Amino acid sequence: MKNRYKILHGGITATFIDTAMGSSVFQEVGRDRRSVTLDLNISFLKPAVEGWLTSQTRVIKKGRIIIVLETKVADERDRLIARAADGGMERRVGFSRRGIGTCGAPDGGTVSGGAGGDRAFHPGGGSCLHL
Repeated sequence: MKNRYKILHGGITATFIDTAMGSSVFQEVGRDRRSVTLDLNISFLKPAVEGWLTSQTRVIKKGRIIIVLETKVADERDRLIARAADGGMERRVGFSRRGIGTCGAPDGGTVSGGAGGDRAFHPGGGSCLHL
């Protein structure tokens, strides 16, 4: 998960952000609608070294077919690590999510294990990732 500089690899951060956005779309439009990312622009603002990262995603615009989102990722000290603007998620195509526990972040959350580490989905469209 970390690069040779011992900080979280940008690709893992991008995957975390994309997953958080997908979770938000799922919560926004329900199970019967599926989606894929159309465009993702990330600004990496500070290195993530250890601990929990949390994300908050908000809907910028929700259309009939495309939904536009913004996600901010912060560390345990609430320092902004990355900010992402999604040029749109097409709401007709596919993703899923499965929960298998709770994370250690303050608000708890549904954890889903994966190759990049544990990630959790929180009330209100947030997610977390443990390094």
